[in-house]
Amino acid sequence: MKGIRALTIDKDNAPKWNPPSLDNVVDKKLDLVFQPFEEDLELQIKEQEENRWDGKYENSAYASLKVTE
Repeated sequence: MKGIRALTIDKDNAPKWNPPSLDNVVDKKLDLVFQPFEEDLELQIKEQEENRWDGKYENSAYASLKVTE
C-alpha cells in the first residue's frame, strides 16, 4: 500500500516500509495476517454444481442488460 501511495499520490518513489526490509519480518506478525477465518466468515460454496449459480445472474446488474427479441 505504501509503495502504491509513493507512486500515485506522493509521487516521490520513496515508500517508507514498516518493517524496512523482508529480513525484519517476524513470523508472529505473519501468523496474525494469515490466520483462518471464523466459521461464520468462511466462504461458503455450494457443493452441487447445478445449485452454484442459482439466482446469481438474475439478481445482478447484468440481468437488466438481457437482450429480448
